[in-house]
Amino acid sequence: MNFQSAFPLTTRLLRALSGSVARRVYLGILVLPLLLTVVVRVRCMFMTHKFSAILSGLERVRVDQTSEEELRRSLPEFRGGQPFKWPDGTVQDSYWVTVSDDADWMWVLQRATSAGIPYNWAVSVADGLGYRFMHLQAGVLIRNGKVSRITYQVANFPVFPRQAGDIIRGESFHAIWAPRRRGISVSSVEDESPQFQVWSYMDPIASDETTHIRWSSDAPSNLVADAFRIDLSCFWGLHGCSSAHQMAPQVWQDEKIIQTATLNRLHSRNPCPDRVLEGRVKYLLDVDVLLLEVESSHETTVDEEGDHYPETDVSYKLIRVVRGHAGGYPNRFTLRLRLLIPAVANPTSRMSNPVPYSILPGDRVLYFTNDRFYSCRIVPATPSAVAAVEVTVPAQKLREDEPVLGIQ
Repeated sequence: MNFQSAFPLTTRLLRALSGSVARRVYLGILVLPLLLTVVVRVRCMFMTHKFSAILSGLERVRVDQTSEEELRRSLPEFRGGQPFKWPDGTVQDSYWVTVSDDADWMWVLQRATSAGIPYNWAVSVADGLGYRFMHLQAGVLIRNGKVSRITYQVANFPVFPRQAGDIIRGESFHAIWAPRRRGISVSSVEDESPQFQVWSYMDPIASDETTHIRWSSDAPSNLVADAFRIDLSCFWGLHGCSSAHQMAPQVWQDEKIIQTATLNRLHSRNPCPDRVLEGRVKYLLDVDVLLLEVESSHETTVDEEGDHYPETDVSYKLIRVVRGHAGGYPNRFTLRLRLLIPAVANPTSRMSNPVPYSILPGDRVLYFTNDRFYSCRIVPATPSAVAAVEVTVPAQKLREDEPVLGIQ
């Protein structure tokens, strides 16, 4: 008795599993996911190439120079809104463009959740196929016929039913001001490079790292160009977009160079040079500068969550307001001199304050008000420092540069 006669049912099953129909099914199981991943990756590639072209076009736009007509001609993808005229006669208009697959994601996730498929599982399967959430947006604000502000955002982390935060955010500015929110923090790194600023932080909503790039209207062109060189190929690559450093490696290098320069400056013989004071006066429009004279000083101890830090309280006499509104300050001040300041690379950590203080009676200092400066808030009032504060011309104060809802 042969095998076929002994096991007829098994024989028929083996024939069915190895027949032409079965082979077609196996081929379909192998080919369909491959075709699907190719289709979605090619679609992502075209979307990212489109936005990369938009970023390349924005790189050639010049704030306060490019006209509205030139913008519309060079970037036809942008849609315009309705012009708005302010009471002072200023006419504003805005143009924007969005490249996103969030509508598709909403449809897929709604079907998945209605079928009882866990959200995280659906996202993981889609990511494995190369189907990734993308929300790429850029905007231009026009002021009296000229480009006045450029912004863009790159989001890649979906939280149903919308994206949460941006992995990269870039924006131009003329100056920084927020009259309804006193006390904007100014890091030592921002003092070092007031025209081109980069900082990274953990987004509390998306639990992912976000990089914020901000450049002034008169920033060096090579640094501004770096802000628009964003590599979006990770959206359709094998492993996806893991960090902003991966997408903007040159900006990350710029950030490290600025941090190194900041440390070198703080540990030099002149940790608060006149150029730092000039940058504050030019770009931080809510800062007043007072000329004070030391009257007395005494040591004290500060308790911060159980940690005790030695600091010095100094009493000052107001000599005059070098820049700002005279008459709004008392004749005498008592200020605390910090021996520890936020670290350069990680502001949540502390480092020793390398800036020497003038605490002898009769010493004169310049005191910067209104903003929380990590370092150099009180500097010696040398003739060159006073002159730097007095002669520096502030940048334009435009309403589009005011932070929205306290967001810097």
